[in-house]
Amino acid sequence: MTDPDRGWTVFCQEEAAADLHAMPSPLFEAVLTYLVHFATQAGAAINAGAQPPGTPRDNAGHRYDLCIPGHPVIIEYLVVQDIKEFRITTVLWLG
Repeated sequence: MTDPDRGWTVFCQEEAAADLHAMPSPLFEAVLTYLVHFATQAGAAINAGAQPPGTPRDNAGHRYDLCIPGHPVIIEYLVVQDIKEFRITTVLWLG
């Protein structure tokens, strides 16, 4: 059971994490910082009944993709509401 007061988190699947670590250090740090803020802001949106950021990829509201502002990076993620987690499944970047 998940603590209801716990905030939203971001988890990167193995392939996505490998792509993040392959980025140049400044880009990696910027994307990592974005993902930390993303968890808080997107989680707050969901808690308020709004849709998380990005383009929906299914009709159920579980899969999204998102361009990270100011960086040549696109992420695909799943919303796992029961454990308050954004699961990053894909990271694409032009490098």
